[in-house]
Amino acid sequence: RTWSDYKTYMLPHLFEEEQIALPLLRAFFTPAEGGAIVGKILGAGKPAALGSFFYWFGSADPNAADTASVTDASIKAATTAFMAQEGIPWFVWHIEFKGYIQAYRDAMVINAAALFRGVPPSTQAPWFGCC
Repeated sequence: RTWSDYKTYMLPHLFEEEQIALPLLRAFFTPAEGGAIVGKILGAGKPAALGSFFYWFGSADPNAADTASVTDASIKAATTAFMAQEGIPWFVWHIEFKGYIQAYRDAMVINAAALFRGVPPSTQAPWFGCC
């Protein structure tokens, strides 16, 4: 499949979430109840999947698939704003979210960046050079 195929399927889904699901969540649940739901989602997710959530927070253009517009600073700024909004303590950035973002980078970003460059993805050295 190509990125255009992916975009064809994903953008309507994401649009539906933003235009229908999110307003329904806000209409029928208090912020505390919604926060509890977000907490359950974060607690049950796999690191790379959760990392994608935080990684794309850092995109200047949420509709862009090119990873070149995403920086460490933009990711951290957007994620810490989300954390403050949801009442998530600051240290969670260091003990969880930062690792989730790295898991997403290792699993997906290198592949997407290679696709945009038109070259095969490079293999990265494992963490700590041993595993």
